Order: sequence, then structure tokens, then C-alpha cells
Amino acid sequence: MKNIYLIVITLVLLAACGHDKPVPKPEKLLSEQEMENIMYDIALLQAMRQAAPKVLEDNDVDVKNYIYKKYKTDSLNYKQNHTYYASRLDVYEDIQKKVVERLNKAKAPQPKPQEKTKPQKK
Repeated sequence: MKNIYLIVITLVLLAACGHDKPVPKPEKLLSEQEMENIMYDIALLQAMRQAAPKVLEDNDVDVKNYIYKKYKTDSLNYKQNHTYYASRLDVYEDIQKKVVERLNKAKAPQPKPQEKTKPQKK
């Protein structure tokens, strides 16, 4: 009898896992580029909060509100868009890859500008 209960529970769990509902498209869908920009800015601001929190405090930057204001969105819309893109793994991975590339490029040492050589006097 215990085996029957175990089999029924297993079948119910398997059936429940097999019917994933697709995540609906948000009413105000942010483009992939906008999501990339938002995620990039969030990563930068989180790094600043760890490395130089005083800079954010001195400039009265509230990380969450800064993002919402800059991109003219709100927490609900951002969450819906993030969930929507995260449910499309290939698109989300592409966005993440672009963010990481931008972050790596930003932290790479920048070449110093060439100094102008002064003409030598004769």
C-alpha cells in the first residue's frame, strides 16, 4: 500500500513539473538592449557600493531608485521583464555575456594618451 502512495505522489510531481506555463510578455517590454544596460548599471553600482560606498552616499545615489529613474521604469516592471528574459535562457545568457564583456572592457587598463613631443630647438 505504501508503494502505491509513493508511486501516485511521484506521478503527481512529475505531471506538475511537465506543465510549465510560459512567462507572459510584460505590458511594457524593455528591449534586450535596455535590459543589458540596466543589468550593466546594476553591476557597476553594486561594485561601487562595495568598493566606494562613500561616493554613492556623498552624491545621494540610491541604487534602486537611480535605476528606476534613469530607465523610466519601476520595480514591478523591472521584475516582470527580468523574469520574462530569464525564462528565455538563450536570450538571457546572451544578455549576461554582453554585460560581462562590457564589465571586463571597463576594468581593463586603458591606454594612456600619447604625449605630444615638443619640437627641439636648434
